[in-house]
Amino acid sequence: MDKLLRFSDYDVFAYVVSGFAAIVAWDRVFTTHYVVGAKWSVPDGIIVIVAAYVIGQILASPSSWLLERRLVRRALGRPADVLMQGKPTSGWRGALARSVLADYYAPLDAATAGRLRELMDAESIKSGEALFWRAYPTAKAHPVAYARLEAFLKLYGFCRNLAFVALIAAVALGTSAAVAAARSGSGAAVSEHAGWAAIALMIGLGMLQR
Repeated sequence: MDKLLRFSDYDVFAYVVSGFAAIVAWDRVFTTHYVVGAKWSVPDGIIVIVAAYVIGQILASPSSWLLERRLVRRALGRPADVLMQGKPTSGWRGALARSVLADYYAPLDAATAGRLRELMDAESIKSGEALFWRAYPTAKAHPVAYARLEAFLKLYGFCRNLAFVALIAAVALGTSAAVAAARSGSGAAVSEHAGWAAIALMIGLGMLQR
């Protein structure tokens, strides 16, 4: 039981934090106090932590589907392929490569890319994604390389899931501000929800860029 209740680093980064963020957003939208302004007893704290973990697990699926499979893989391009193809020079991808996503579209240095292309030709590897899976078992067997892969995975899960939660929260808070404005015309509720919507949007975009 003791081992069962221990969260791994990935659990904390990818699930617990995003679950807490979702509960905080819920508190702001519906004026509840599960986290914001809450006074927990020890059992209450355990329940909220477990609830955050469960919510984070649930939100990971739509986060992966929308941000990873649709936005990154289909719209922006798979990272492994981007590294091998170099920066796009035209169209909206080229505009992103020259501005907010310059790091994402930065290609490998010429020498490394050349050696990898030789390997791809020699082993009939057709894409950067296939090359990644060819290299992955070797990287797992190398302690330093695998430690870096694990660290990246934790940060990736954290950024992806938190970006998803923050963007959904921005929409929900913006909607709440619009509803409050329609009902009362103006007031503290409108300003508060609009302010939190702006903060959530900035967090969402920032984590998405990361």
